[in-house]
Amino acid sequence: MCWLYNFPTRNVPECLFPIIDGVQQFYYDFYPAEKWRVVVLNAYEISILSPDHSEKAWEIIKENNPNDCTRKDVVWKTGLKGVQKRFCPYNGALSAEQLTWLDQVLQGSQNLMDRVVIMIHTPVHPSSASKSSLLWNYDEVLNIIYKYNCVRSVIGGHDHWGGYYYSKKRNIHYITCEAPLEVEESYYILHMYNDRAIFEQYESE
Repeated sequence: MCWLYNFPTRNVPECLFPIIDGVQQFYYDFYPAEKWRVVVLNAYEISILSPDHSEKAWEIIKENNPNDCTRKDVVWKTGLKGVQKRFCPYNGALSAEQLTWLDQVLQGSQNLMDRVVIMIHTPVHPSSASKSSLLWNYDEVLNIIYKYNCVRSVIGGHDHWGGYYYSKKRNIHYITCEAPLEVEESYYILHMYNDRAIFEQYESE
């Protein structure tokens, strides 16, 4: 997922994302274990890195951030409060098409009684990471998730110091992974079994 944050999609190696009908897919789903469905989202479909949607991304930034974010000598978050801090060039958003796809996948998962883990580079819950690292349209993603009761976890990164929030009401674990830049040789393994999933973090001593 970090490839879509650091490089434009045209520079992403083909081996990292599936090719379906001759087209490389940057959001998709798969089954790693029985009744477990992993949904991978593209948090930078609309972003300044997107060759097709960079103009739209700058429009979103300018509409929500009074600072000149085209300049590197400007503190982009100046004057912004709370979740408004997310409207900076290093974040992005899902397109309407991807949101519709997510809705359909979750509806299908609920009908099949699947348990779903969503993976996305940027956090989607304000309590799981810093407000400045949130997906631009995190609220739209949450509204779709809340329509169903099949999502068990949302795993992301982006906020280098990590974070965690558990929604007891909805039984969803929101996990923000720490960055290897801050924690040397840090990596994670998600073990999925028929009756449970275990998420483990490994760090160097």
